[in-house]
Formats: sequence, C-alpha cells, structure tokens
Amino acid sequence: MLDVYPSNCKLSHYAIFTDSFNKGKFRLVYSTFSTTLLLIKETVYTQLMNNKFNSIDSELFEQLTQAKIIVRNDKNELLEVISENKKAIAENTSLFQVIAPSANCQLGCGYCGQVHSKDQMDQEINQKVLSRIKTNLNKKEYKNLHIGWFGGEPLMGVKNIRSMSDALIQIAKKKNCSYSGKMVTNGLSLKKAIFYEMVEEYKVNNFEITLDGTKDYHDNRRYTKLFKKTFDLIVKNLKEITADERFDKNKYKINIRCNVDRTNYESVHDLIDYL
Repeated sequence: MLDVYPSNCKLSHYAIFTDSFNKGKFRLVYSTFSTTLLLIKETVYTQLMNNKFNSIDSELFEQLTQAKIIVRNDKNELLEVISENKKAIAENTSLFQVIAPSANCQLGCGYCGQVHSKDQMDQEINQKVLSRIKTNLNKKEYKNLHIGWFGGEPLMGVKNIRSMSDALIQIAKKKNCSYSGKMVTNGLSLKKAIFYEMVEEYKVNNFEITLDGTKDYHDNRRYTKLFKKTFDLIVKNLKEITADERFDKNKYKINIRCNVDRTNYESVHDLIDYL
C-alpha cells in the first residue's frame, strides 16, 4: 500500500491522457513512469485535472496510486527517474549497442520519419564502432554483449552485418562475454537462407517484423518506393522460415510488430486471428 492519500497527493507529471471516446464517456490514461495503462471515466478525468482527489472512489484511487498516476505532493519524480536509471545502469551486466549498417530501405511508408539514402557504413566507420564497443566493454565487468541491428533496413547492409558480427563475436569471447543479436527488419529480404545464416553463423536470435494489419491494410501503408505491395512476400518468408525443420521456437524468436492508428485499427484483431 503506497503512502499516498487524497490530502497529500498530486497528478503525476508523467501521466498522459487520450482524447475522450465512446461519446465522451471514457479516456485512457497512461503512466510513462510505471508503464501502466488504465481506462477511466470522463468524470474521473475532470476530478484529476481539478485536483479533486477526495471525490475519487477509494478503490480507483488506490489503482491510480499503484500505477503512479497519482503521487505524493513531496515526490520529486524527475530525481526518482534519474535515480532508478542510474541504479539500473550500475546493476546491468549486459552491454546493448545498436548498429545501423545501412541508411537505405526498400519501403516508402508514409509515416516513416527517416530520410533514406544509399549510404552504408564503410571500413573506417566499422572500425570506429568496434573500437567504441571495446571501450564500453572495458568500463565494467559485463557478462553479455548484445547487438541490435537497425536501419533503414539492416539487411540492405548485410555485408557489414557479416563482417562486423565475426569481429564482435571475437571481442565478446576475449572478454569472456556471451554474445547475441537482434534485428528489426521489414522482412522483405529475410529469406530462409538469410535467416538461418543470421541465427547459425552470426547469433542473431531475435527478429522484429512489422505487419500493419491484414493484407489490404498493410499494403496501403507499407509499400515499396515503387508502390509495390509487400504483405504476401513478408508472410511467404515467415512461413518458409518457421516450416523449416531447423526452426526452434525455444532458440529463435520472431516478434510481429504492428503500428496502429485510426487508419488501420479495425484490422488488428483480424491480423491476430490470421497469424
């Protein structure tokens, strides 16, 4: 039970509210501090915004305090966030580094905030990145080195992934660290042969692939720069990978991501059923 009462509390600086919905009856409130999402009535939203905490039902008040949407008046939330982060960094024994081997991507998604170019990491940049990771590994006793391959589309820089993975595996070995990788990819170039090369030779065991709904919805959002559809090709790759006798769900993880907004939310449940 948190030491928070209606007489000594305030609305958290880290509480975010949606617009009202269902004819103005409800809102969602999300705490970026506790990463908790709650459904509340519009009347409760009004009470929160006007600091009328005494008017909130006691059971709901406790939920809101547990979620850190309501906090003590004397709480310095910023200092607490900083303190928690510093503690997590000090206790963490895994070094996670993100590498973008290519700035290019085949897709021309309308909501993408990145500017794509044909630039790739050259040998000089590769060596600087490897040197930086060596330096970071020497800062404390790490047990794991974990690399996130990002982009653009990382598989458009697959040569860099190959050469750098070999070097990174050796760096981790010399430091007595385990090594693993993950990849955020659009899935277009993730052919079965590439997938098993990545997992078996370069220890990339976690993949995140975006499908923005079922076929029609996805193809209206995630198309190539030449406006070609992509859903069927991505799904074909996934089916071939998971149907292969080498696929081991205890060793390899494929997460399907979905960007949801008002243009595709109606397809989300159908996508889940389809998968």
